Amino acid sequence: MRTGFFADITDLLYFARRKDNNLKFRFQSMKQTLSGVDYMAPAEDYMDLLLVTENEWISFFEKLSEIDEYSDFILDLSEACQGLYRLLEKSDYIYSMQAATDTQRNSINQYKRLLEKRELSSILEKTSWLELPREYFERAVNMERLYSTQIGEYMKGLMLENGNRQIRKM
Repeated sequence: MRTGFFADITDLLYFARRKDNNLKFRFQSMKQTLSGVDYMAPAEDYMDLLLVTENEWISFFEKLSEIDEYSDFILDLSEACQGLYRLLEKSDYIYSMQAATDTQRNSINQYKRLLEKRELSSILEKTSWLELPREYFERAVNMERLYSTQIGEYMKGLMLENGNRQIRKM
């Protein structure tokens, strides 16, 4: 059980919604650092993210891009985000990780068909599909350890090797 105040992405979104001119300083005071990487903790309750509108997400990302110490932001988005497809269209690169299982492959194929049906092939064009061994997922049990697990090391290596660009198509 946690004690004291623990800020997550929803707290930063709150200040962005209020049109807080100090978002940069709010971020600096709320961020956490792990192995030299700054990050915002994920939402403790994903239901809070369901209330964030597409326009609020876009405004939030635009405000984040004004924080001049950072050139890249890595986001962990899901279908819980309103306007997910529009957010993906605005992204420069998309990495999708999945375990090497038939169920995961079927899900990816269904997702690809859905994007094609919705005429969103631009999302597919900038998506790199990373098939990772199942044990990578089993060992990454929480955010604090993810960066230093095999998944984290694998992703860092692939991203560096590929200049943060596409890795491979499935």
